[in-house]
Amino acid sequence: MKHHIQDIPPSIVRAIAEIQKDMKSVTRDGKNAHGGYMFASTDAVYAALSAKMGQVGLTMLTLETDPEFVTVEGAKGPQRWGKFRFTFVLATEEGTWTDDSC
Repeated sequence: MKHHIQDIPPSIVRAIAEIQKDMKSVTRDGKNAHGGYMFASTDAVYAALSAKMGQVGLTMLTLETDPEFVTVEGAKGPQRWGKFRFTFVLATEEGTWTDDSC
C-alpha cells in the first residue's frame, strides 16, 4: 500500500523549525531503580515541548477514533477492556495537518 503524505502548511513547518531551534535537553527528573541512571520522564519531555509549542502558536490535538470495547471473563469475574486509536493533528491559526500513519 502506497502512503501519501499531505503537504504540511508552511505555518506548521515554521513553528516546528522555531521549536527545534530553541529546544534544549530536558531535565532528567527520574531515576531508574534497577540501573541507577537518571532519565527524563515522559511528563518532563511533554511539559518542555508543549511550553515551546505554546510560545510559537502550535498545538497538537489528540483525537480518539474507533474505540472498541471487549468484555472477557477473568478470575474475579468479567473485565471490560478498551482498545483505542488516536489521530494526532498539528494546528496553527493558518492551517492544520495530520498523517494517517501517526
